[in-house]
Amino acid sequence: MIAMAIMGLSLLYLFEAQARSMKLAAKGRALNIATQLARKKLIDCKYDLLKKGFSVTDYGSDGNFEEEGFKDYKWECHGLRFNMPPPSPEAISKAMKVQQGGSMPGSQGGPGNMEFGANMLAPFFSLISTTLGDSIRELVLIVRWTEQGVDEDLKVVTHVVNGKPMADLAGLLTTQGQALGGQKLPGGQPGAVSPRPTGAPK
Repeated sequence: MIAMAIMGLSLLYLFEAQARSMKLAAKGRALNIATQLARKKLIDCKYDLLKKGFSVTDYGSDGNFEEEGFKDYKWECHGLRFNMPPPSPEAISKAMKVQQGGSMPGSQGGPGNMEFGANMLAPFFSLISTTLGDSIRELVLIVRWTEQGVDEDLKVVTHVVNGKPMADLAGLLTTQGQALGGQKLPGGQPGAVSPRPTGAPK
């Protein structure tokens, strides 16, 4: 009787282990299918995004994999606009003070010149932030399915870049740099005319 009880208990654990193994195998198979479907659909979404072109609004699309023979698997794709708020003039000025130890080398007036420089730089940072938003989309693909009554999902993220806005910005900055190249900042720095020394004839 004792031997029969031990054998019965062993068989019970064996069946439970086998059932657990089958569940894990089924889950692994479903995950492998979702991965392969996501890889293909991500390429399709990237092509569709580039075909439609980057716009101010975010890109979005969804559907299922019925044509591929997996109608229980659904997908959704989102192209999110890159968002990097530009720093304020106050933040730029603070960063300049920290970097230069409180004053700019060769400058006249120190902090006052930093605030002026920060106000001059702020529009450029804003332009760079806008250009990045026009150039980059974070493409997020989500595949959803139900496995043994449990909702599962797989998320894949990549980035799509449109190089034209960045090239236009680089050309603009190059032109601006050439335009300012012949001028001098206080203390001999390029960019503005040096001030007249105190006591010099007018």
